[in-house]
Amino acid sequence: MSSRLTSESRIYADKAKDLNRQALIRKWAPVAIVLGVVFLLFWVKTKFW
Repeated sequence: MSSRLTSESRIYADKAKDLNRQALIRKWAPVAIVLGVVFLLFWVKTKFW
């Protein structure tokens, strides 16, 4: 019973880490995409003008 509790606890912790990572990505991905597009536009502007 103790080993089962340990393994279930480890699985729960792994799933919690995964959910936390997914929440962080969902929170910051739009910001990163917008910044990437802005930097890309500035780079294209300086490259061709």
